[in-house]
Amino acid sequence: MSLRKHDRTSAVSALRMVREMFPDLEEVSFTAVDWMGRQYLETNGMVVVFDPGTAEALGYDYPTLEEALAAAPDELLRTDLFAEWQARNPMSLGEGQCVGYRTPLFLGGADSVENLEAVNLEVYWSIHGQIWLQVKDLPPGTPITGINLT
Repeated sequence: MSLRKHDRTSAVSALRMVREMFPDLEEVSFTAVDWMGRQYLETNGMVVVFDPGTAEALGYDYPTLEEALAAAPDELLRTDLFAEWQARNPMSLGEGQCVGYRTPLFLGGADSVENLEAVNLEVYWSIHGQIWLQVKDLPPGTPITGINLT
């Protein structure tokens, strides 16, 4: 799976997951999820990608996900990293799994295949969301000595 479209049930689940990191997000319906657990939203004539590894919501100036993927598949789906991950991990991801950063990029983790592992999608969003909410207002370079997940 490099990208899977949401059905009604999985779109509701996606909103719940994303709100753990982005609690002010309004009621929306996500379109798809990719191999890295990133959630895709079509809204206001653009595609927005919510990323639990970077704690970012990045907008792309395309009205639909299909148009965005046609124009920039490598950028959106990280095909370079996906190919490297698959070469080292030939098994398929199970239902409800994604490939996530062991150390999130927002905590200084490396954007490399060595920092990736197969994880449960909901757990990945929940843990990274909780961590992000605890560190997001700290000045850059603040040492993190302990993380309390509730």
